[in-house]
This record gives sequence, C-alpha cells and structure tokens, in this order.
Amino acid sequence: MIVALGSLRLPSVHTIRLPTNAHRVLRCCPEVRRIICIGGDGGKLLIAITKVCKNVEVLKGFELHEKYMKRNLYSLMSTLSFGAHII
Repeated sequence: MIVALGSLRLPSVHTIRLPTNAHRVLRCCPEVRRIICIGGDGGKLLIAITKVCKNVEVLKGFELHEKYMKRNLYSLMSTLSFGAHII
C-alpha cells in the first residue's frame, strides 16, 4: 500500500473514516481534522496521527487499551488541537 500511495497528498480531506489497518492513508491527509475509526482498536491510527496529523480536533470510534493510553497519552494530547474531542 505504501508504494500505491507514494507521494499522494490530499490536503482537502478534513474528515476520514478508516479501519486501524489503513493507518498509512493518514500520511496522505495531513490536514485531516476528524478521524473516525471503523474497525480495530485504533492504536495504529493514533501512532500515525502523532507523526503526521497536527490539526486533529475529533477522534471517534477508538477502543484503546489502558496500557496504550498510559504509554502514549502525552504524545497524543500534544498532537491534538486545543479543545479537541475524543468521542
């Protein structure tokens, strides 16, 4: 999938719905503001968000385990926009 996406950029995408295993798609959408997880726990999506998506305001459908949250909460919160919502 990495080869297929290549250097594709979709800056006009502001809302995206995708399963956890499609986390590489987020590299193409740096301006996304609303991310809805439709399959899996969302762990891989959160890792991608902290690396690429700096304007996220809403996360929905994530089922995160306590172990993940303890380890990665700080990097996630520093990435999300001020006033962001995790639904």
